[in-house]
Amino acid sequence: MTMQIITDITKYDMTPCAATIGSFDGVHRGHLAMLAELRAAAATKGLPLMVVTFATHPRRLFDKESAPFQLTPSCEKVKLLEAAGVDICVLLDFDHAMAAMTAARFMEEILVERLGVQLLAVGYDHHFGKPAAGEGLEQYIAFGKEQGIEVFGTQPFVVDGIAVSSSAVRRALSAGDVAQAALLLGRNYSLAG
Repeated sequence: MTMQIITDITKYDMTPCAATIGSFDGVHRGHLAMLAELRAAAATKGLPLMVVTFATHPRRLFDKESAPFQLTPSCEKVKLLEAAGVDICVLLDFDHAMAAMTAARFMEEILVERLGVQLLAVGYDHHFGKPAAGEGLEQYIAFGKEQGIEVFGTQPFVVDGIAVSSSAVRRALSAGDVAQAALLLGRNYSLAG
């Protein structure tokens, strides 16, 4: 089955789903472990698996110079997500209006009303919506209860004592340690041009 790609959520014919949200830059082993956990939970509820991600890294909106370099362009990220068994990929355009949304408002207006999310996995270090002091998984669970979304957190995926993250892959590449980057990614790092 081919993964459905949504670039305009205003035209999306919403269906109940299980989702996670994030940049998914690199689609590394930590992402794959989280997707496997969410896929298993979604299967028990008969829900398709959705990834809500961004066409460009959200930090580029605020400061293009300090935004991290992208490990995978959107076209490659989409291919990797499809290979990981994702049913629906939503590519959001992160803009100032979205950046101003609180997590509760984002859950209501985007995840529930536009995308039909019923089950949401939140990565151990992920935050969404306009930053609020002390906000994290407990608040997301509470917001989810108000919106009818079951929210659960995932644990870090650790390899050789390192919590796998896009930042860890970037650090390895910046240090010239392509073997470490490959270990964290679960494949060799590559460039296309």
